[in-house]
Amino acid sequence: MAAPTTKVGQEVLRHANKLHGMVTASGNEDAAERLAAEAQRWSMSGTDAVVVGDIKRGKSSLINAIVGRPGLLPVDADVATAVHLAVRHGSPESVRITRVDRETGEASMTEIDAADLGHYASMAGDASVVATVTAADVLLEDPLLERGLTIVDTPGVGGMTRGHRDITMAALQQADVLVFVVSCVEPVSRSELEFLADASDRIGNVVLVATRADLATREANEAMVDDLHHRIGVLADQRQADDPTAARRLRRLASRPAVLTSSYLAEQAARRMERGRVEQAEAMRAESGIDQLIDRLGQAVDARENVRLANLLQLVGAIGEQMRTEQADRLRAVDGDGSVEADLKARSEELEQAAGMQARWRGILATGISRMQTSAGRDVNHELTKVRDHYRDMLDATDVEVDPDSFGLQLQQSLVAAWANLSNTVSMQFDEVIRSLMDELTLESEPGLLGELVMPPGIQAMTARRDIDNDFDLLDDALPLATQSFAFGNIANAAVGVLGIATGGLGLMAYGIGAAIAAPVVMMRRKKRQRQLQAGAMQRALNESLFGQEGIAREFTTEVTLRIIDARQALETMVEERLTARRKELEIQRRELQDLLRSETATRASVKGEVERRLAELGAFQAETDRLVGEVDRVLEAAFSAAPPEPAIAGAPD
Repeated sequence: MAAPTTKVGQEVLRHANKLHGMVTASGNEDAAERLAAEAQRWSMSGTDAVVVGDIKRGKSSLINAIVGRPGLLPVDADVATAVHLAVRHGSPESVRITRVDRETGEASMTEIDAADLGHYASMAGDASVVATVTAADVLLEDPLLERGLTIVDTPGVGGMTRGHRDITMAALQQADVLVFVVSCVEPVSRSELEFLADASDRIGNVVLVATRADLATREANEAMVDDLHHRIGVLADQRQADDPTAARRLRRLASRPAVLTSSYLAEQAARRMERGRVEQAEAMRAESGIDQLIDRLGQAVDARENVRLANLLQLVGAIGEQMRTEQADRLRAVDGDGSVEADLKARSEELEQAAGMQARWRGILATGISRMQTSAGRDVNHELTKVRDHYRDMLDATDVEVDPDSFGLQLQQSLVAAWANLSNTVSMQFDEVIRSLMDELTLESEPGLLGELVMPPGIQAMTARRDIDNDFDLLDDALPLATQSFAFGNIANAAVGVLGIATGGLGLMAYGIGAAIAAPVVMMRRKKRQRQLQAGAMQRALNESLFGQEGIAREFTTEVTLRIIDARQALETMVEERLTARRKELEIQRRELQDLLRSETATRASVKGEVERRLAELGAFQAETDRLVGEVDRVLEAAFSAAPPEPAIAGAPD
């Protein structure tokens, strides 16, 4: 689109051009460049949807489900940090990567097999090869993509992966839609919410998506979405004093519904459709929520112009508020308000005191980490004991036939749930350590450094069941059959004699009858004994796999301990960097304000008049921004109001 086609669109562009002139005149090159980059998007005909979220939140699986290609993007490893991975329409279908020669710096494009994409574009690939790849383009024939949508997969943004966060933020510079992905089975972390707050500064059209909804009940999914909205609202309250514009953005996000999805159900639906089970496939597809997300993305494509207007106004509002805050600080300074300098000086002194607490804060951290490591084994045993006791009760009920294959699958699912509970417990413990430390240092708390605890890969192999011997046993089966046949034969002969039937009874025929009667009894005993043997063998295998020398408990404890150690190192580095950065920032601000406070009265009066004029101009500008935001919001609300009802996924079907 060359230019807006509506009256409100033309008004928004004139408004943005006015701000561009203001920031250029003030020498704010960064803001001018951001506005110019956003303006360039008007010449682009496509719509870019950037999918973001922490590691292991199901982003790649979600994209595969959207385009109906299970296994297309690698799902076992995160996208490599420096790789821009885009899925767009194209024919013939192909996968192309762009690589840069390390010696010459020249870029070249190579077509690869889709199955090899993970080797070039994921963290699981060879590091020396991945380091040369800058982009991966997947070209597909798909109805949604054909309408002009490009879907961009990104690295995980949470935890300690700062490089991932930076590359994802860069990708948002060219985005129309932000698809923010969380998981129904993991609580959203503070680092994820902080990223959402920063990302929403660059893009206004945000779609909240919760994956893996089939793993939880309807009530649990609803509670998870409510918790997500609550946490966004809490962050908005915390941002209110320092950044009211960001607070307004977050409150708007807190009121938006989340799309519940299940890539697993979508994949299962496709398989059933291939087998001709149409009715079941359609039901599972509807329950997966993928079509609702596709509709939402399709509406964004159709409303492309207004989506870009909303994003432009988002940027305009953020820059305008930043300029207003700067001028308000200048006004306080030229008025001779010494409290500005006093406040900054006090904060600088606090940070200096914190820097002098080197031994103390490290001691606080060491104590908290030591407690976590001590409780790690106890927490692991607590979770796995619950699993063991549940399956022991199942196996003790020997009147119930236990299918080993089904048993193994259920056990794996229980272990996944146990790990999720453990991960949540450890994450909350580590966040508490961080909060205590940050309170001591008077720094802003930032939970989420622990990142996601990834389940150790050896667990699947450990849950393999032990085969049960079903051979017929001579002592336990043949001997009881013979003795009971003889007993039942004697009974038969005695009964014939009582009835006065033919002298001599039935003879050997009676023992044949006895065998016929005894055989089912023996087989019932044999079947019961087999169930008991099977249950005993499975209980021994269960206990060994959970608590044995190389059992799951050891794997769990080792993984948790290693992650705690890594997170501690990252936390120490973060504290040092944050203290240093804030001291430098406050010193610069203090010197600038001191210069203003020391200036002559006449100079201050002149500056004051200029600042007041700018504040009035920025106030009027912000009011116009708010009006235009309301206009565009109403248009977008009308465009998206036709979205179908949100499915309430309540667990995968049997």
